[in-house]
Amino acid sequence: MNGFQLQLIGVVFTALAFLAATIAATCAYSIFKVVTADGDGGKEAPVQALKAPEETASEVTGVIPPVRVEPPFAAPTVGNVTLKEWLIHRTQRDNVWNEFVEDFYAKAASNYRVRPYFIGKPMNEIKRKFLATLLIVTDKGVDERAAKTLVERHAHLGITGEAYDSTMGALEETLEQYQVPENTIAQMVPLINYFGEHMVTK
Repeated sequence: MNGFQLQLIGVVFTALAFLAATIAATCAYSIFKVVTADGDGGKEAPVQALKAPEETASEVTGVIPPVRVEPPFAAPTVGNVTLKEWLIHRTQRDNVWNEFVEDFYAKAASNYRVRPYFIGKPMNEIKRKFLATLLIVTDKGVDERAAKTLVERHAHLGITGEAYDSTMGALEETLEQYQVPENTIAQMVPLINYFGEHMVTK
């Protein structure tokens, strides 16, 4: 299990813990309210106490969006700013994404599982295309057509699960190197998992 998947699990468990705490607090409050309103609680007290958590659970789960596993995927954001614009603004360097790509490929190529995919390949051209894709992903997101095109372009490479995980590990390390917040990285997990499912062929 890679770092991105662990982060996603952490987000889910945090949400579940918050939901459980909310239900417990609401249940306790409802019982207290019914008992204090009617000396012996009355026959209706248990019914009222049980209904409150159900309603609260519905309200709480209603504001937690489901994790998308199919495109379109929205661009990751930091606050209300896209990741692309955030990194440019934070570093005050217009070419920061070019530097990001160089650092990412240096990390990826240093891994023995990934290195063979780059041997004899025009790396400058590969980096140029990856940069163009990365700028779209971090600013506009990925729609169904773009996702399909990316999958088709990688279909001939024979990417293994180990190579894909190592590549995504290099991406995560690069994002952390540039101090991208963890919750922003977590927003990319559905997209990364989607491409993993459709690009890995071995």
